[in-house]
Amino acid sequence: KSKMFFCLIPLAKHINNTKPDLIICSQFYANIIVLLACMISGYKNKIILCERVPVFENLKKISILKKSVIKFLIKKLYKKADRIVCNSYGTKNDLSKITDVKNSVVIYNPVLNDSILSQSKSTVKDFVFNKKTKYLITVSRIAEERNIIELINIFNLLPNKKNIQLLVIGDGPLLDKCKSKVKQMNLENKIKFLGYKSNPYKYLSKSHIYLSAAKWEGMGNSIVEALFFRLYVIAYDSPGGVSEMLKGGKFGSLIPYGDRREFVSDLLENLNSSNVKQQDINEHLELFKPNNVTKKYIDLI
Repeated sequence: KSKMFFCLIPLAKHINNTKPDLIICSQFYANIIVLLACMISGYKNKIILCERVPVFENLKKISILKKSVIKFLIKKLYKKADRIVCNSYGTKNDLSKITDVKNSVVIYNPVLNDSILSQSKSTVKDFVFNKKTKYLITVSRIAEERNIIELINIFNLLPNKKNIQLLVIGDGPLLDKCKSKVKQMNLENKIKFLGYKSNPYKYLSKSHIYLSAAKWEGMGNSIVEALFFRLYVIAYDSPGGVSEMLKGGKFGSLIPYGDRREFVSDLLENLNSSNVKQQDINEHLELFKPNNVTKKYIDLI
């Protein structure tokens, strides 16, 4: 269907005809429609909802009327689910601003599959890494919430940009705007947009510091991937799971949101000694491996 709402009646009929033992759904628009369809169809079996982003923060960008309707429906309907799976405690706490989340659990995303290391050893053919250059990197959808414009502004504040480059891996609706900003600042030789990559690991493994200026982040998959390659991470302490991924700043720097000067200062401080604090890092990364995540879902079901 062209819109989620148009799925409501066909989905209710499908549920009534198939009578599933369990329904699993993800993302608040879809969750609302599924819960309404279950009510219409008279479905009485188990429902598990998943939330991948901070809903309260995500709703800030839509109209007041639509926001009010969605919040009302979440508050009334989510309690009907048997479980709500959030991908971080930050996502869970954000959801609690709208509705009671006593039926929620936290299960992190299965980010670190077994092929990451082997993929990272693939040859980079579209970019030449220079041994004398320090590479800052971000892997992100280039959209409003990812705040790539802010990273460009932060990079521009560096007093000495010699032998430093920022690599931006990803695509999205604000790509042209970001490129125009870079051109306007005359930073085209310093900030490189490499586009979407199915294998970002070969770029992460050759970089030095990972940067994130996201306005909010459900979990922060790329931050976990950066930690896997022992990159130092500097990130705004934004709503969602960023703080958890860095274990409260143990495995990187958490900068008060919007404080560009502190971000730049921290970046300069760690530019030549960008080593992840090794203590407990392996144990921390185990939380994001598929086997552990799968077991939690199986136990939940």
